[in-house]
Amino acid sequence: MTAAGGLRVQSVLQSDQGLVRAANEDAHGQMTTPDGALLLVVADGMGGHVAGDVASQMAVEVVLELAASSRAGPEALLREAIGGANDRILNRGSREQELAGMGTTVVALLLHPDGDAWTAHVGDSRAYRQREGHLEAITEDHSLVAELQRRGALSEEEAWNDPRRNQLTRCLGMLSGVEVEVGWVATLPGDRFLLCSDGLSGVVEAPRIEEVLAGETIEASARALVAAANDCGGPDNVTVALAWLS
Repeated sequence: MTAAGGLRVQSVLQSDQGLVRAANEDAHGQMTTPDGALLLVVADGMGGHVAGDVASQMAVEVVLELAASSRAGPEALLREAIGGANDRILNRGSREQELAGMGTTVVALLLHPDGDAWTAHVGDSRAYRQREGHLEAITEDHSLVAELQRRGALSEEEAWNDPRRNQLTRCLGMLSGVEVEVGWVATLPGDRFLLCSDGLSGVVEAPRIEEVLAGETIEASARALVAAANDCGGPDNVTVALAWLS
């Protein structure tokens, strides 16, 4: 439990292989930055059994490593840490043939001691905020289907069922100079934040996530979110990171 200005923060992270995949290519981590902010990170790797696992683990480790030594402001810290992870993933993929083409999504939440918060992401791993029982996505997927939906070419229902949902338009390990989307988020006591891989958001519909996230304890909610994904067939690895403010 970490103090954030007048707020208190509880956090928990949980990951599961799911019921179909042969290995877990998700990764997660958390740390307290030098200025006392809580940083949570979730990554979802791609590029085959070994490569996806390596890419996601590198993303989390490098983001936490660079954030630990940064004296930059929140937005710059997130951009530099995630950009640095992208560079290292690209460099390693170019040096090691078996890792060529590996990539990963990443989503991060930075909760500052003064109560301000920032999200940063690349790909389709998501951040949500639940306030007074209402769940709201606070990141937008970098994917083909999400882009078509934003243009009005697909409805929400069509997007949910579209077979192209896993086609990303942006990820770490794709191109140098990756564009990291960073956004400021208002916080209030009682807010509940969720970071997740698409093993949750692509399988469990928002009303069910909203219901589970309203659980009595943060640990029970984390377990129940993973269970909800597996109850829907567990087709993918599922990772959640929760931060509850009080």
